[in-house]
Amino acid sequence: MVFIFRTNIQPSQTPSVKEFLEDLQDIQKVSFDLEDCDKILRVISNFDQIRRIENLLLAKGIFCQELED
Repeated sequence: MVFIFRTNIQPSQTPSVKEFLEDLQDIQKVSFDLEDCDKILRVISNFDQIRRIENLLLAKGIFCQELED
C-alpha cells in the first residue's frame, strides 16, 4: 500500500526523516516530492501506517497529514 501525506518538511530534513522512517518495521520505501505545494511524503508498507507516521513526525515537529483521495 502507498500512503501519501501533506507535510511541511524542508529539504535539509529529508535525509534524516527518510532514514528514520525506513528503519521502522514494516516500512518498505520512503520518498518525497518537495516540488509539490503540499511537500508530499510517500510511504510504501504492507500495513496501515497512517496514524503511526503522522504521530511520529508530529512528535519531531514536522506537520504530517494524510492526503485523502
